[in-house]
This record gives sequence, structure tokens and C-alpha cells, in this order.
Amino acid sequence: MFVRVMLTLIAFLLFNTQALFANSWDGSYNAVIDFKMSAKTVCPRKLPIEIEIIVDRGKVSGFIFNNGGGNTHNFCKLYHNGDISGRILNDGTLDLVEINQKNAHSKLYSSYRLQGNIKGSVKLISKAPQYHPLHTFEFIRRTNTSKNVVSSEKKESDNCHTEADLKNIIQPLLKDMGYYTSAVDGKWGPGTRKAVISAEQFLGDAADNKAKC
Repeated sequence: MFVRVMLTLIAFLLFNTQALFANSWDGSYNAVIDFKMSAKTVCPRKLPIEIEIIVDRGKVSGFIFNNGGGNTHNFCKLYHNGDISGRILNDGTLDLVEINQKNAHSKLYSSYRLQGNIKGSVKLISKAPQYHPLHTFEFIRRTNTSKNVVSSEKKESDNCHTEADLKNIIQPLLKDMGYYTSAVDGKWGPGTRKAVISAEQFLGDAADNKAKC
């Protein structure tokens, strides 16, 4: 019984550590690009591309937008307009961050992936590089987050478990180990946080006096 309790608790603590680490990238990022297409295309002027992404617990979402840049051909407004989705790894690497173009023609030719590291160089990769050359840029992290984006400081203090997990698994385990003495109510309060920290110290999880949620 004790072994099962220990293994289950370790699994939850490891999950918490991974979630907290991913949160270090949480926030809103922006990039504005003067995109020069090749001489073979119908868009001689640069395309003003804006890319906006939001990172939330390791998940990436956002959009790419271009208004045509004053080019007269209709295709120039279609390129590089769509939704962005994917994830970010612990070291900041963009992992399978894909661009879903809104227009069928644009899907065949323009951007479909962001590749690189969010703290360094990022590549805008297109389906037809002979017309839409590879472009390298850097994101700027916004200091003022919108109502839909919660800062990393706030995320670090939030509980990442459901009330059901706390009530049915975590708090009972901590109580069995003697770290939690309050009511098993599924609430993420000071008692639960203190119990998690004490359990981490016992397990040797480089305790930093912060609950991993």
C-alpha cells in the first residue's frame, strides 16, 4: 500500500514540475515582417505580415495576417492569412507549430509552419519557396498582456489540478503520508500547498518552498 501511494504521488509531482516549466513561456508574442516575395510572383511590393501567438501552458495558438501591402493582384491579399496552432517545448523550441491558411490557393503556396526557438530565430516556411522564400525573424514578447492572456507570474501560483483530482487522489495521498491534516475537500488552499512542498522535500525533488502548481 505504501509503495503504491509513493509511486502515485511521485507521478503527480513530476507532472506538476513539467507543467510549471512550460509556464515560463506563457504570454503573448508578436512579430511584424516585411516579406519580399520572389521576382516570379504577381506581388512586386513587400507584404506586411503580422504574426501574433499566445502560449498557454505549453500550447501555442494565434494568427498570421497580411493585407496585401498595396499590391494590385487579388492573390497578394490571400497569402499568409490563417490560424496558428502547436506547442512549445521546455527549452523554447517551437514544436509542430502549423499555419492553417484560410484560402485554398494560399494553402498550396504560402506559409504553413513556424520553426525555431521562441527566444531566438524563427523561420517562416512556405509550401512554395520559389515564390515565397524562407524568411527568418524574431518574436517580441509583449509586456502588457490582454485579458485573455495571464502572465507567467500568475500562472505559476495557479492550481493545475481539477477539484476531483485533489479530492479523490492528491489530498488523500498526502493525508495517508501524514503531510495533510485538513479536510479532504478538493480545494487548493494553503494546507494543500504546504503538504505538497513537504512531500517534495521528503522525495528529494529539489524543494524550493513552492508548490509545483
